Amino acid sequence: MDSLSEYFKISKTYINRLLKNNTGKSFLEILLDCRLVKAEQLISENRYKIYEVAEMAGYHDLSYFIRVFKKKYGVTPNVYRRI
Repeated sequence: MDSLSEYFKISKTYINRLLKNNTGKSFLEILLDCRLVKAEQLISENRYKIYEVAEMAGYHDLSYFIRVFKKKYGVTPNVYRRI
């Protein structure tokens, strides 16, 4: 968000408002979606342990990652891997 704000020379609040108006999601919601899509791809590759996937997707707390993943996909990362 800081980089966008500096690059476009507009406030973070204004960027967030533009995103919300055009996508229906805040910057944070978009970021979380991108992280989870990345995690989903990494899990599907079946090359990494779940804690490694969490770290590569930008989550430093494994239990939080599992909670967020389950909320979006309805299953834990381990169960998702087996599907």
